[in-house]
Amino acid sequence: MNKEKIAELEKVFNFFTLKGNDVCTISFHLNNGEVFSIGYSDIIEKIIALCLNETERQIYLEEFGDYPENLDQTREFQAAKTLASAVNDYSFNPKRFAETLPYIHRTLQQNIFRLLVAIIEFMADDNYRIDLRNQASHEISKKLAVILEREHIPFI
Repeated sequence: MNKEKIAELEKVFNFFTLKGNDVCTISFHLNNGEVFSIGYSDIIEKIIALCLNETERQIYLEEFGDYPENLDQTREFQAAKTLASAVNDYSFNPKRFAETLPYIHRTLQQNIFRLLVAIIEFMADDNYRIDLRNQASHEISKKLAVILEREHIPFI
């Protein structure tokens, strides 16, 4: 895809990011002249979320290429998708999640922390794709990565 197409996708992405909550009707104009409109806010919200996700995916694919070979077939990919699905719910409580740690084996607690460190280091990279939704995480990760690079998490 060329830079012009990426620019068009980014315009769509920015429109839905900025105006998504203000949309009250979506109309589809078919080639045969028919028009199909949707006016239910919960359906519009899902359509906009889908548009955002797909537009962002297309931009990412054009800039960085597809997933590394077989990544989507790994345990780590499946675990990340499961965790992403869990946190993509307003009722998910990160503090309650943290409260479960004392009930998990201590070696596994250390492995979970090791995972968090890897995420922080990955998000701190200057090549990590950011926008307003993850900018704070990127900036905080950069600060934490400076501290974490001096530390070692032993395997015990």
